[in-house]
Amino acid sequence: VITDGTRTAHMQASALYYKLNKGDDVVRLYRNKKLIKEIKESYDNNKDKPQSEVVEIMRAVIQAQIDGGEFISKHLRSGAFDIRSRDMSGPEKQAFREAVAMNSNLVLIEEGTPPHFHIHFKTIPVNEDIGRP
Repeated sequence: VITDGTRTAHMQASALYYKLNKGDDVVRLYRNKKLIKEIKESYDNNKDKPQSEVVEIMRAVIQAQIDGGEFISKHLRSGAFDIRSRDMSGPEKQAFREAVAMNSNLVLIEEGTPPHFHIHFKTIPVNEDIGRP
């Protein structure tokens, strides 16, 4: 079951709020530590406020990052999707990992909050000579 795909800044903020509220160590999940620390700091500094306010503050941080050309997640660039794993058996999970591994253009990350497989496309350089006469 595909549970997520392309996200807006608000959707990304909501997803991160959920993870942070459940105690997930989001800093370890993301490659760009600077960006995720900015977002986490906005959560930490405001977590006593109502959820909607905290998500809006986090959204503003993420949107500012996007406006500056930086993206915390490939979900924000139409380059990722999530597959629910909580109802997969061990052999089903292994078969899924193996199937994804057969495609060299995909990267699979197993996440636990909530349980799912995050899959994103590798960046493929564009050859400007392709299609030219």
